[in-house]
Amino acid sequence: MCWKMPVTLFDLPAELWLMIKSYLEPWDLRTIVCLYLADSRFVVLYDWEEDPEKFWTLACWHNGIGQFPTDVDQDEGEPSWLGIALECIQSCGFCRHPYCGEALLKHNREHIQENEDYVEECSAMTFDEGPYTDANLTPNPVLSNVRFRPSTEFRQETYPLEEDAYLHRSDDLNCDVSERAYIGEHPIAARSFATATPISVILLLGVVTEDLPDEYALELERPVTVYDVLAMIRKSLDKRLPATDVANHLEFHWRCAEWNGWDVANASENLRTTRDVLSVCPIRSLELVELTISFSLR
Repeated sequence: MCWKMPVTLFDLPAELWLMIKSYLEPWDLRTIVCLYLADSRFVVLYDWEEDPEKFWTLACWHNGIGQFPTDVDQDEGEPSWLGIALECIQSCGFCRHPYCGEALLKHNREHIQENEDYVEECSAMTFDEGPYTDANLTPNPVLSNVRFRPSTEFRQETYPLEEDAYLHRSDDLNCDVSERAYIGEHPIAARSFATATPISVILLLGVVTEDLPDEYALELERPVTVYDVLAMIRKSLDKRLPATDVANHLEFHWRCAEWNGWDVANASENLRTTRDVLSVCPIRSLELVELTISFSLR
């Protein structure tokens, strides 16, 4: 009796590998990266691209994946988009969090496809000229589902943004620490474009106060990402708030204080910074009006 061994991908001749590669959509980043990492023959096939770096740049672009401020190499001057693609898929390509993994990549792809008439590939809207009123500038849903560590966790130790901001799986403000998904471990979420149509200029309204400090204005030569917006928010999280700003905030969000069993005196004592406010009254949604992001709190 003759037994036949099952044929796997690795048993196929190189010609069939080339056919498989040709059938993959250029935006199917997760499949492409998985094959790239599966065997050195696929590495060779993608390295044979006429312009390999442009290939990976476009693959990231079509998935709404951008750069971190630290990505630009001082010597090279440009980031490695292959490295960015590998980082995203290896770290969280199969993440099941609703605001990361393939679910977020799919969301990003759909918005890039919907708004491709308003922005050139691998660029961002600058608003210097031309109409843009029809462009979809909806903020990325990641921004409405992010929390920051409470002030109590900063008393003994400080944390970088990557270990401060986190996605959560529950509406419960006191969710278990184990449910936190820090953005440093979820580069797909952190690198996603901040808006449906990528933009390079943004103005962030104060979360609690209406003051607009200089650091709330951002103008880049690349698309603004979720990471960029979170970094802007974080700059003022631990600054002491004027008592009048806290009082004005509580006038519209007194229910947040009541949930904690606070009276006016307790609330004034406990809500001294924006971080304190967000720990009991988190960001519920964001709206982009022209170039200004405004917050809606729970």
